[in-house]
Parts: sequence; C-alpha cells; structure tokens
Amino acid sequence: MNKNTHYIVHANRLNEKMLIALAHEEIGLIAVKDFYDKEICKEIKQYFLDNIKYYINAPSIGRIGMAFYETAHRDDLLEDYYKNSIQHINDIRNAFHPYLSPIDKVRLYLQEIWTKGANLENIHD
Repeated sequence: MNKNTHYIVHANRLNEKMLIALAHEEIGLIAVKDFYDKEICKEIKQYFLDNIKYYINAPSIGRIGMAFYETAHRDDLLEDYYKNSIQHINDIRNAFHPYLSPIDKVRLYLQEIWTKGANLENIHD
C-alpha cells in the first residue's frame, strides 16, 4: 500500500469508483455500513466457530474452505482447490440458509456495479 493511501473509506453502498480506488491502492478498505444483518450473523456464528480450519501457510489465521494462494503452485493442492471449491461455496451457503450468504451478496453487488460484471475466476482455464 502506498503512503498516500487513505486506509478506510466508509460508505452506505459500494460503487465502481470505490472499487477502482481500491485496486489503485488509493484506499485500503471499504467499510459498508450495515452491509449484512447482525442478527443473522449472530445466528450462524457458532457454525463457523465449530468448523474453522487454518491456512497452511498462515496457521494463525482461521478460514472456511481453501484460499487459492494456499496452493503455492503445488499441483496436488491446486487439484484439491478446484475439486472442492464449489463444495466450499455450498458449505457457506448452507450455513446461512435460508438467507443469502454475505459473500454471495458481495458477488451480486459486484456483478451489478462493475462494468464487465463479476464472475468466478478460473486462473488455469
């Protein structure tokens, strides 16, 4: 992050201008007020606490699923990442059912506000 970065921008909604500023490191974080319902988060909190795992290369940070960067360009981990990615997405969706998961809400917002849309990326195909 460059020294001219304003770290946190508070907003009521995401917009494309903010995302561009984030990508250009003009801001470091976008905090959207009341983006997700706090009561729903309280309802599902225990599920995540019970199912948390830790990053292979950052063992002090908890996570659900597997991050792409964990594959570290190892073919066996990369294969596992792609094989299980949809299951990991579904695990999060199931935890929030019958509500929309926060990550799906983010993806929908990005699809609507980003000029070219926002789709799941597959780096190798």
